[in-house]
Order: sequence, then structure tokens, then C-alpha cells
Amino acid sequence: AIITFGLNALHGRYNVQRSFWAGKWNSTNTYDFVEYTISKGYPVDSWEFGNELSGHGTGARVDAKLYGKDVIELKSILRQLYRTPLSQPLLLAPGGFFDQQWYTQLLQTSGHGVVNALTHHIYNLGGGM
Repeated sequence: AIITFGLNALHGRYNVQRSFWAGKWNSTNTYDFVEYTISKGYPVDSWEFGNELSGHGTGARVDAKLYGKDVIELKSILRQLYRTPLSQPLLLAPGGFFDQQWYTQLLQTSGHGVVNALTHHIYNLGGGM
């Protein structure tokens, strides 16, 4: 089995209006959790940052530039905790609905070599809501 963990990208943020969230991401919970999985020897293949926060979001959304800065911070945490590049799991993002402008801003902000794979959700039969 391949293990991918989804990380809370809203920790420390505050709700501004309706589904829009702002403020600085608090990475302490993520740092501690990643450190714990390493100490237990769990073979984590990848970490995904947040869930459905891109574009217009469903229940919550985050500005692409802010999210891009946060994935840079997450990549820094992964590089710090996983000592060698070969042991470092992939960083996946954003795990949401495709919005070209949002994804473009994310990649322009995060830059090259931060996000290993872009992920998005497609519900061809509807979201079940």
C-alpha cells in the first residue's frame, strides 16, 4: 500500500466571509505530525496540503498566493525533517477543483521544485451534495 496523508491547510487561519479563509497558516501541528510519522518509521509516499481549497472552493477557499507561500513553508519542513532527498516524500497540492487562474497563481508563487504533483478533483456524476 502507498500512504498519502492530507494535511490541514486551515490550521491557524480565520474565516473572513462565507467560505473565504485568510491569515497565516500555523504549521506546528503539521511539523509535529510529520516528525511523529518519521519517528515511527511509517513509509509515507506523499503529503497533500489541504482539501478543496482552490478556486471557489466548496466549504472553504484560500487565496492562491497565500496557499503558494504555505506550500513553500511545507516543503521547507519536509526538507528539514527528511534528511536526504531520496527519503523525502512527494508534496501534492492542491487537491481541489481546477481553476486555471488559481492554479497559475499557485505555481507562480511557489516556483519550480516545490510541488511535486498537482492534484485536482473531478466529479463527473456530481459532488453528491
